[in-house]
Amino acid sequence: MTFSLMRYILRSSSSAMVGGGLVGYCLLWANGHHGMNLWLNVLIFVGCAGILGALIGGLNYKRFVAPMIPIMGQLQQMADGDLGVRVDESQAGELKHVVRSINHMGEVWQGVLQQIMQSASQVASSSQELYATAQESASVAETISSAIGQMAAGANSQVEAAEGSRQELQQVHQYMADITELLQEVSRAAASLTEKAGQGNQYVQEAVNIIRQASDSVSEAAAVVDDLQTRSHEIGDILDMITHLASQTNLLALNAAIEAARAGEQGRSFSVVASDVRQLAVQSGEASRQIGALVAKIQQDTAQVVEMIRTMMSKVQKGLDAVRLAGEVFQRIVDATREVSAKIHQASASSTHIADSFQQVARSMDEMTDIAREAADNTKQVAEALNKQLAAMQKLFSSSEVLNDTANRLYEAMGFFRKT
Repeated sequence: MTFSLMRYILRSSSSAMVGGGLVGYCLLWANGHHGMNLWLNVLIFVGCAGILGALIGGLNYKRFVAPMIPIMGQLQQMADGDLGVRVDESQAGELKHVVRSINHMGEVWQGVLQQIMQSASQVASSSQELYATAQESASVAETISSAIGQMAAGANSQVEAAEGSRQELQQVHQYMADITELLQEVSRAAASLTEKAGQGNQYVQEAVNIIRQASDSVSEAAAVVDDLQTRSHEIGDILDMITHLASQTNLLALNAAIEAARAGEQGRSFSVVASDVRQLAVQSGEASRQIGALVAKIQQDTAQVVEMIRTMMSKVQKGLDAVRLAGEVFQRIVDATREVSAKIHQASASSTHIADSFQQVARSMDEMTDIAREAADNTKQVAEALNKQLAAMQKLFSSSEVLNDTANRLYEAMGFFRKT
C-alpha cells in the first residue's frame, strides 16, 4: 500500500513538471523568436510548475503517507501478538476507513481469542461440575436434569478440542518421523566418516612403517659409513708407516751409495743397486703421499657423509614423530566419530521410540474422542429418558470420572496455549 502511494505522489509531481514543460514549449512555438523575454517567461513558468509539483507531492505525503506510519506500527504490533493496540482515527487523514477496518479486525481477533480461552476454561469447569453432579445424582434428579445440558455442551467442546489435539499430535508425529529420518542420514554420514578416518589412520600407520624402515636403513648406512671412516683412518696410519719406511730406505740407500763410491771399482755394482733402491724408495714415498691425499679426501668426504646421515636421521626421526602424532590424531578422530555415531544411533532410536509414543497417544486421543462422542450421545439419551436415569446412574458416574480426567488433561493442554 505504501509503495502505491509513493508511486502516486511521484506521478503527480512529475506530471505537473512535464505539463509545465509542455506549456512552455507551446508558448515558445506560438510566439516564434521574441528574444530573451520569451525564454525568461518559459523558465519562470517551468520553475512555477516544479514548485507546484513539489507542493502537490508534499500534500499527497501529508494526506496519504504520513497517516500510514502509525498504521504500519499497529500492524507490526499485531503481528508481534499485541491485539489490544488501536490507531486514533483522527490522525488517519484520508485513510480513516482503513484505520477503522484495522481496528475492527483487531477487536474481532481479540474477541475470538478471548472466546477460545473462555471455551477452554468452560470445558474444565463443566467437566468438574459434571463429576460433582454425577455423585449427587442418585438423590437429586432435578440437578441431573439441569446438568445434562452442561454435560452435552462440555462433551461437544471436548470432541472439538480432542479433534484439534489429535491433529496437533499427528503433526508432531510427522515432525518426529522427519527428525528420525534426518538422524538416520546423519548416522550414515558419521559411519562413512568413521570408515574414511579409519582408512586415513591405516595410511598413516603404513607411512609410519615405511619411515621406520627408512630410518633403519639410514642407521645401517650410518654404521657402514662409520666403519668406512674407521678403516680410512687405519689406512692413513699404515700409509704413514710406509712413508716413514720409504724415507728410512732412501736414507739407507744414500748411505750405501756413499760407501760404494768410497769402495771404488769394487763397490760399483753395489752403488747401482743402492741407486735403484733409492729410486724405489722415492717412488714409494711419492705413491704413499698420493694415497695419503686420496685417503684424506676420502676421510673428508666420509665425514661429510656422516654429518649428512646424522642430519637425515634427525629429519627422519622428526618425520616419524610427526607421522606418529598424525596417527594419534587420526585415532582420536576415529574414536570420536565412533562415539558420535553411537550417540546419533541412540538418538535415532530414541526419536523412533518417541514417534511411536506419539502415535500411541494419537490413538488414545482417537479413543478419547470416541468416548466423548459416546458421552454426548448418552446425555441426549438421558434427556429423552429421564425416568431411566437412576438405573443408568452408575454408568454415568463411571463415564463422568473418565470425562473429568479427560477434562483435566484438556485444561492442562490448554494451559500451554494460554502461555504462548
